[in-house]
Amino acid sequence: MKNLSIKILLFSLIVCLFACGSSKNDSVIAQDDRLEVTFNRQMTFEDLSEIKDHLAKKDILIEYKSLEFDENGGLSSLQFDVDCKDGFKGGASNNRIYNDTKWGFYRDYSKNSTSPFGTGTIQ
Repeated sequence: MKNLSIKILLFSLIVCLFACGSSKNDSVIAQDDRLEVTFNRQMTFEDLSEIKDHLAKKDILIEYKSLEFDENGGLSSLQFDVDCKDGFKGGASNNRIYNDTKWGFYRDYSKNSTSPFGTGTIQ
């Protein structure tokens, strides 16, 4: 019986990881001292609103200057400005957003960072 419970728990965890792990939902990544936000073609207006709310809770302001969506409701073009409210701010524009492009912005808060902030294509 205990073995069956563990198998059910593991199965549920695996299903959740696959269901929750789409590239659309991985657009805001906070690891250690680095925050990275990427935009892709699968994103909808609601996704952009969620990102804005999430960043506001971290005291980061993002303003979408222009937005375009394709016939399926996916993000195809975006211009934004971002202000981390600590002296780092900037913006970027992309008229050809695809799923395989790593595009957006990052803020690296680590003391030894050689590049603490960037917008556009992310390496």
